[in-house]
Amino acid sequence: MESSSNKPSSSDSLRTVAGQAWSQAIQDFYHPPLPEPEIEYNHDVSSFFYIESDSWTVHLNTVGVPIHMLVSDAEQYLTSVCHHEIQHYLLCPFDGVMNG
Repeated sequence: MESSSNKPSSSDSLRTVAGQAWSQAIQDFYHPPLPEPEIEYNHDVSSFFYIESDSWTVHLNTVGVPIHMLVSDAEQYLTSVCHHEIQHYLLCPFDGVMNG
């Protein structure tokens, strides 16, 4: 692990970690290609992790990562969140005809 893994997470490092977590979660599921997630840092939203129903895009808002979490812990946390979001694709059809 990088030496930065023991540092507190920041919004910039969380963006990188969220991308790494998504890649790891995709590998873990051996799932067909999914759209890249929207990774953001936005305090003005009510949900931190969700799938937008119009475009089926996963949104990962790193504001939802617990404060003072170390980067290494944040990566594990975000990988778990990504696993959860990918499971929606496995359990629910993701097209308008099947979803309606």
